[in-house]
Amino acid sequence: MGKTKKEAKKAMGVSPITGIIYYGTLRGDEWVGEKEDVTDMAIRAVFDWFIEKHQDACPPDGVYTLEFLGEDYVLSMKRKDSEIFEKPEKSKLCPRCGAKVQM
Repeated sequence: MGKTKKEAKKAMGVSPITGIIYYGTLRGDEWVGEKEDVTDMAIRAVFDWFIEKHQDACPPDGVYTLEFLGEDYVLSMKRKDSEIFEKPEKSKLCPRCGAKVQM
């Protein structure tokens, strides 16, 4: 039998050499055509998503953790102590946990 042609699909991937996050078309494990460096945009989007999850959960210990089964690592987010950095009129208290929330 001949080789079956692998289907091309849009994907994101990280270069193990440079750490750059790319978006483009993959066929199997190979990039096909142009790929775009979306590192800053991807990290910003995930960071914003993480902030929303943290604010929704209001964890008692102040740390929101994301874990993928089978991975040896977890991602955690906590609010920095920002009282020195923000003006009082630019924040409010979270009704669920009492933490200061930037407006």
